Formats: sequence, structure tokens, C-alpha cells
Amino acid sequence: MVSLTLLGATAISFRGTSHGSSLNDLPFGHPIQKAELSCEQVLKLADWGQKKFGGIGSKDVFSPERAPVVAQVFLEKLDPSRMFFVADDLNSLKKLAQSHWTELVKESSCDFWQQWLEIQYPKAQQRVARFVKNFKAPKNLVSKPAQESKEVSYTQFSPSARDLESRWQKELTQILSESSSSLLKAYNQNITQLLWDRVEQRYFDNYPETRGLLAKALLGGLDSYSTYFSTGEFEEFYEELKGSAAGLGLRLQKIPQGFLVEKVIESSSAQKSKELHEGDIIAKVDEVDLTSLSFEDAKRLLKGPENSKVKLGIECGHKKESVKNKYSEVTLERSQFELEETKINFSWKTVNQTQSKLEKVAVISVPTFYGRGGMGEGGEEKSVSEDFKQRVTEELLKDTSHLGLVLDLRGNPGGYLEEAVGMGSMFVGSKPIVGVLEEGKTRVLKEETGNLPLYQKPLVVLVDPGSASAAEVLSGALKDYQRAIIVGSPRTYGKGTVQKLFHLEDPLLFASNSGPLGTGVVKLTTSVFYSPLGHTPANGGVTADIVLNDKNKLAGQVNKIGDILPIVDNDLRLELEKGSESHQSAIQFLSEKSQERVAGAEIKSADNELDEAVAIVSDLADLKTF
Repeated sequence: MVSLTLLGATAISFRGTSHGSSLNDLPFGHPIQKAELSCEQVLKLADWGQKKFGGIGSKDVFSPERAPVVAQVFLEKLDPSRMFFVADDLNSLKKLAQSHWTELVKESSCDFWQQWLEIQYPKAQQRVARFVKNFKAPKNLVSKPAQESKEVSYTQFSPSARDLESRWQKELTQILSESSSSLLKAYNQNITQLLWDRVEQRYFDNYPETRGLLAKALLGGLDSYSTYFSTGEFEEFYEELKGSAAGLGLRLQKIPQGFLVEKVIESSSAQKSKELHEGDIIAKVDEVDLTSLSFEDAKRLLKGPENSKVKLGIECGHKKESVKNKYSEVTLERSQFELEETKINFSWKTVNQTQSKLEKVAVISVPTFYGRGGMGEGGEEKSVSEDFKQRVTEELLKDTSHLGLVLDLRGNPGGYLEEAVGMGSMFVGSKPIVGVLEEGKTRVLKEETGNLPLYQKPLVVLVDPGSASAAEVLSGALKDYQRAIIVGSPRTYGKGTVQKLFHLEDPLLFASNSGPLGTGVVKLTTSVFYSPLGHTPANGGVTADIVLNDKNKLAGQVNKIGDILPIVDNDLRLELEKGSESHQSAIQFLSEKSQERVAGAEIKSADNELDEAVAIVSDLADLKTF
């Protein structure tokens, strides 16, 4: 059976609608897309998932008491940003789901859910369209420089239509503030059409499919990390996991003339060709006119197998006025490129500089634990632990004069468990990194790297409430072994569970389920993980040694599921207990110095927490004995 082990606090978003339409002629009756699952398969999948579930607690997914939960997850998957529906819509769906529950679980009928979607989703689209039509742009906003994009996210549905309109006023203002001068020119200052196209691209990528949503809702009723991906959804999800994608490497925006190039990604085939630049317009792809094509359809044309070629029709938009709009055709080859959001970042921070000496600290930011999932071809998938090792080897081991390292895990939602184990071994050698409790048995994961770790200088790990899953595996192990000082928010996210990916086409998966479970991929919680001393982040996250801010004092959930026996041997456990007193004394000393520094700081930098983490590394280096 093909199954991949991963950890992650975030789930893929699912959005949908029609495309390429004006506000005066919106096709809100857009047909439902073809289902990858039958209703019977949805129920078989839920039953199978319940039996394989290894997370915290156990639930009967078919109990009538689950109807409101399934309804809530259904609406949250349909509207993950909470920007289409209001609280009354949710309450109404909960009641209807309860009354139609028997139809679903006893008669294998999804008719109610499909009918609800076909009626209510177009209504939600129309409501958003009205907000766009009625939007009043703040004065002088369009004349200001474009601001950086910020994704909107709410945890609760709006209590009223008026509150929802207020959310959209803020969102549309933000969209407009992000719009470049090139984008405004492309729309000839038609702000309303610009906003609607942007809303379509940002929120309505695909029209929702009922059975896929139901599969997500039933599995999501087990816990928030279990879900279902259609084949297309999984392709995008897997690209994020592995940290790279095959394509041209362009960030595009739909405009009336085609697609505006907003960014050419570094190391991509588009960047290497030097044929495409920000401000250019792609009007055709392989002779297909893009002016009336949706963003999703255009994306499918641009993507393709690695090393395949694609011909683009380009209108130049980045040169002088005399040569702008000159049309040309360029043939590019699709290739692998790194996703910018996942790339590790290395830098040096100066602590003290005199005429005779320069003291500096290394900073490595790890946004996600991307890696090999066993699905790539030819072993070409990226690995964050290998990329990290390369940085350590080429930069830190060659420049031995530096004081130490800040490992920045802020906002890191997780990724592959094996990558966290591989990275941890670079600091603690072949000691156990994590214990995974599955089906009553504990599996200990470690790297057989020999006795000595790769990097032995002072280490500070910087965390926040967004540090989750694999980030908690790594920070928890380094904390238990007294190898690093954990600084930042009082606690990390607090996840503590492991998921596996199961491909539904695998015949071994459905051999005992009376036929295939369908197509696509299931991400299912199968186990709980523990730090070397037996603590799980599910009990409230990894606690910081030195608190730099008071955000989310109880990040994530607190389950109180109980710890397990340490996974380290007795000799190592006694050694850690013996050094605990001096370790805590050192932390107290470092904390007091940090508090003095923060209290006396007059100048606020762009990243005060990182600056303080760097200063703590310097203090660590001065301790010598730590």
C-alpha cells in the first residue's frame, strides 16, 4: 500500500465558481463538475477512515449526533475563508443535515447535499457580486504604490450580512491596494471589473463538487487534519509538500487581454530564458487565445510534464513606450523550480564589530519541512534536511569564527516527519528524535549518523504559535536534550498527531472493502507523536524557555491525553536529569539578560524577536560551559 508519513497544521483550501465573466452576466448556474467519488464510495471511505483513525479520541462517523459536525465541516471546506456564508446559513444547514441524515447513511443518497449546493452556492456568489458592485474605494487608494499581498482569514462565520459586507469592504480595499500600476492600466481604470476578476481568481478557482466535499466533511469529523483530495487537488498539495513544481515559474494575474506577468520566479525556466518580465502579457498558449479563458483553465495549459515545451504569445509590457505591446512568440521548456514559500533562507547577523574583531551569528529560516514522499521520479525531489545540511556544511563549518545559530521555525506548519528527524540528527547525532504511538505500539525514529552531531555550536530555536507538527518534533527534541534554547511565543501550535497519505487507486487498500474506494488521496491521522522524554505537543505545544512575546499563551488545542515513558535509554535519561539544574540556571541567567535588553531597547527594528534571538546566541557563546 502506498502511504506517506507527514505532519502539518494546515489543510489545502477548496474554493470554486465560474470564470471569466463580467458582473453584468455572471453564469451563477454553472454546472457541477464531474464527481470522482460515488455516494456509496464516500460512505465506504468514511467507514474505512474511522477504522484506520489513530488520533485523539474515537467517534462514530455515522451517528446522528455527527450530522451538525459534518454540516459545519462541509461549509468550512466550501468556504474556508468564511467570506461567502453567514452564521444563519450554517445553522440552517446543520438542521437540514440532521433531518436528511438517514438518507445519507442508510440509503447512500447525496441528493440533499447536491441540491443544497446547487441552490445556495450561486446565492453566495451573487451576494459577493453585489458587494463588489457596491464597493466604494477609499480616496487616493489607487494612486498609492502597490502593497504586499495579505491573505484574509476568519475563524468564524459572519454573524450577519452587514458584518459580511464589512469583511468584503476590507478585502476589496486590500485587493485594490495590492494592484500594481500595470494592472490598473490593463483594466483602463475599470476598478469594478478588476476587483471581480481578482475575486474570481483568489476565491473561486473551481466549482465545488458535492461528493468530494462530503468526503472531506465526514473524514474531517474525525479530526481537523483528516481530509480527502481529488486527483487535481492532490497535485497542488503534493507540490507544496515537496517544495518544488514543474512548470514555467510565473506568477500571473487575469486581465482582459490575457494574463499579466506579476513575477518571474527565480531559477525557473521563464527566468533563465530572459524572454519574460514583470509587466508582460501572455495572450496565447499553444495558439489558444487566453482573453476569455479562466485562470484555472489557463493554469492547466501552462502546466505540464517536466521537459515538455509550450509556446507563448507575448505582448511586451516592460519596455519603453515606443516598443510596448510588440507581439512575439516564445517557446519555453517546463522544468522544476523551487516554490518561494518553502525555500530555506540563510543570512549572517552582526552582533559586535570592532577594528580587530567581527562577531556574527548565523540565521537559517525553515518555512516548511518539504521533502521526499516517495512519489517523485529519479530521486529528484527536494529535501529540506539535505538543503539545510548543505548550508551548514558550506557556510557554518567553514566559518568557525561565528558564535552560533538561530534556527527560525516561526510560521512553519510542518511537513514530512522524516525530514524533522533528519534535521534533528545534525544537532544531537544518533539519539532518538521522536516516538510515534500507533495501534498501541511505539515506533522510535532516529538517524544512524554515528555518535557526533554535525553542528555543535550554541543554538537558539525561534518559534511562534504557527510553529506546528514537524516543527514541534524538532523543537521538542532539541529542548528535551538541552541542546537548544527555545525562544519566542509561550507555546507552539500544539498538534501532536501524525498523518499518512493513502492513494485510493491502490488495490491493496480496498482489497477488504468490497470494491474500490474511488480515486484521489486521503490524508488521515494515524498516530500521536512524543518527544524523547515522552511529552506530546497535543497537550498544549512545546513551551518556550525564554518568552519574547505573549501571543497565544495556549496555542492550539490542549487534550491532556497523558505522556508516555521516555524513548531514550536509562543512561541518557539520567545524564539529562543530572544536567537539568545547571541547564535551568543558564536559562534563568539568559532570560534575565534578555529582559534587561528588551526593557532598555529604544529603537524598534523590523524583527525585534529575531534580533533578540541573535543576542541570546551571543550570550550563550559567552557562557562557555553551556
